[in-house]
Amino acid sequence: DPANPPTIQVQEGIVDPVAVSARSGHALVLQADGGVVAWGRNDHGQADVPDSLPPAVAIAAMDTGSLAVHADGSVTGWGLNFNCGVGTGSIDVPLGVDITDISGGNVHWLYRKTDGTVAGRGCNFNGQWNVPASAQPPVDFEANESWSCVLAPDGTISAFGYAGFGRLNTPSGNDFIDIACGSYSGLGLRSNGTIVAWGDNGTGQGNVPSSLENVIAVEAG
Repeated sequence: DPANPPTIQVQEGIVDPVAVSARSGHALVLQADGGVVAWGRNDHGQADVPDSLPPAVAIAAMDTGSLAVHADGSVTGWGLNFNCGVGTGSIDVPLGVDITDISGGNVHWLYRKTDGTVAGRGCNFNGQWNVPASAQPPVDFEANESWSCVLAPDGTISAFGYAGFGRLNTPSGNDFIDIACGSYSGLGLRSNGTIVAWGDNGTGQGNVPSSLENVIAVEAG
């Protein structure tokens, strides 16, 4: 309602933000100095940033957990991991692995290693972190609601995990340059600046406007 616009709460204490990540009611902000600010839903401690957290270079929010990558390749996780990793409620972090980037899903997350390949941790009951060998090392990767999608080096899109809502029915072609995976649907950006959608379309999220062109990046929620 234009006459009664919603009140937007601005989180205090954010200085020089360089990255954001939000999921299921809580948000993370990475600041230029490596500090992390979190707020919102906190029923499992996902917004309780550790006081001793070393400076971060990347962040990712999960449904009930949060992750931060550090310059030395280590990862700190806080919150809950749904008892899927090593049989504990704490975030399941791989040991002895140098990590450069991460993407958080609902109960799983993907990470890129220094050799460029991508692997996963957390819940894997649908194979949502089993990156196909043919897609390694991905150009881009995203974890979401019990599924994942990756952009392979040859420009094709691969999706794996829970197949409901047509989430694994990725578009054909090898000219994709960016991807975005939402909870139940995905978007692929072609090199000619057009977008292809797949998966659930219950609220019209797959109805890409015919006039849309010259796109340079995509995101899905």
